[in-house]
Amino acid sequence: MIVILTYNVPHRKTQDLLFQVKLKTEKEILVLATPMKYKKKYKPLVQHRPSKVIQVDNKVLCNKLGFTYEEISNDKLFDRLCQLQPELVLVAGAGLLDAEIVRNFFVVNSHPGKLPDVRGLDAFKWAVYNGNDIGVTLHLLDENSDGGLLIKEEIIPLYPYDTFHSAAYRQYEVEIELLSDSINLLKDVKSKNKLKKINIENTVVNKRMEHDKEKELYYKFEQRVKKLNNTGDFNEN
Repeated sequence: MIVILTYNVPHRKTQDLLFQVKLKTEKEILVLATPMKYKKKYKPLVQHRPSKVIQVDNKVLCNKLGFTYEEISNDKLFDRLCQLQPELVLVAGAGLLDAEIVRNFFVVNSHPGKLPDVRGLDAFKWAVYNGNDIGVTLHLLDENSDGGLLIKEEIIPLYPYDTFHSAAYRQYEVEIELLSDSINLLKDVKSKNKLKKINIENTVVNKRMEHDKEKELYYKFEQRVKKLNNTGDFNEN
């Protein structure tokens, strides 16, 4: 059995993940939904993540896809996972998970940044701002924020015709693709010791990007693309 963690409201990343999982595996899928408690207190100037959802109840969507759907409170999540003993737990949407969950289960996350270089929130924005590689890291969670064990990493190519938002969407597509691929990638991995630990020493966890830095994002991205045009390199990476 594969468990997919999400929120108890329609959620874009979850919907995209469920569609891909339906096509990629015949395994039993249980979608566990916890309450959405997070409230945005900070309004960004630049919205770079896809947000439009299909307005359909989670249970209805899961029924149509042939998946089991169950709502559960956060305080009962660990006990329920102990009952289920899933092969994998895929994180489509969740708050901070208890340490006992990440210690006792294979909890898979797809982080929209190259770890450990770009940890924390607004990873795409920080990669653009600081000139880091734009990437996606598939990893097993541990108690450390954006640490854990490396499963797979992909660097997102940039092209001379790219815009800030086309590159952000390409990264998002890879994020979903890797998360859905994890079922196959980990099928023969029975021990966490088989995976390489992500070294987060001397790295920082980014917070939401401040407005003054957001105002520079388009310029910084345009300079990056301009460099591609000047060099004639049609693939930055």
